[in-house]
Amino acid sequence: MAINQAVIFTKPIYHLPFSITPNVLRDRVEAFLLDRGFYIRSQRCVDGQTLYSQGTMDQHYIVYSKAVRLDTLDTLVMSETGLARFEERFGASWEDEKGAGRLMTTDQLIAQKGLTITNLLNAWEEQLAAGQTLKVQSGLIVAFIEAFDAYVINGFYPAMAERFHHAENIMHYFVVEFDSADCSWKSFRKEVLGVTNSSKAAPTSLRGQLYADFPVELPGSDNFVHGSAGPLEGFAERLVHEEEVGLATSPIGVYLQRRGVSAVTFRAWSTRKPIVELAALFDLTEEKNSDEILPILDVIDFR
Repeated sequence: MAINQAVIFTKPIYHLPFSITPNVLRDRVEAFLLDRGFYIRSQRCVDGQTLYSQGTMDQHYIVYSKAVRLDTLDTLVMSETGLARFEERFGASWEDEKGAGRLMTTDQLIAQKGLTITNLLNAWEEQLAAGQTLKVQSGLIVAFIEAFDAYVINGFYPAMAERFHHAENIMHYFVVEFDSADCSWKSFRKEVLGVTNSSKAAPTSLRGQLYADFPVELPGSDNFVHGSAGPLEGFAERLVHEEEVGLATSPIGVYLQRRGVSAVTFRAWSTRKPIVELAALFDLTEEKNSDEILPILDVIDFR
């Protein structure tokens, strides 16, 4: 038995053709969680302009945003497996395609080709629907767009970030806790929140109930809420969204405190860590209860 702690926040809804407001969505989320015995440790409200000025979402989605925002791909750490996977699919090496000017960061591509974020998203969605995107490694999804004569990396991200940053967006942020004896992390994701595609979420789940009332056209991206995939990710997300996090207020924080690791030290470690390694660690600790990931963390030198 362990206490699990996760971050949940509402996603942008201002662009949807429904009469749901941010406050109504907040109330639905809060009532749903309380009805199921979840403890809400804290909650706050943040507007889109604040999210933009503080760079919160780029940091929250750092696994995906880094290859979009970098000045050059030369500083992006690639795994040998990722490089091999890219060459096998596209018939050319990563380095050769960079040298040919067909492979660059997404922000570079937008500027060089004079694209709008909408242009990029539409082209990306076409490739996605045709099954032509490739997960090269954790946090790096690639498609070749013939119309651009270039590869697009994480083509969904610029539009997603733009919606979070919109002046009309209001995010409601929650830190929630639940006992693993009552609800495992896997159940939290699948049965409580519901699967990522809200149209396929269990009817009794939060996303399933919201989709039934507001059947969005893009249920994979417009899925109403974000929820931490695992306890380590949840702790890292708190450090992104909150100015100060008392380690004693988090199960993972208490563990780090026992090891003499401060929040500042953990932040510095996660910043130094190559994205591919950080993403792999999040994957390894996904859908595990807080106590189940401690043996994984025991072997990590956070200093």
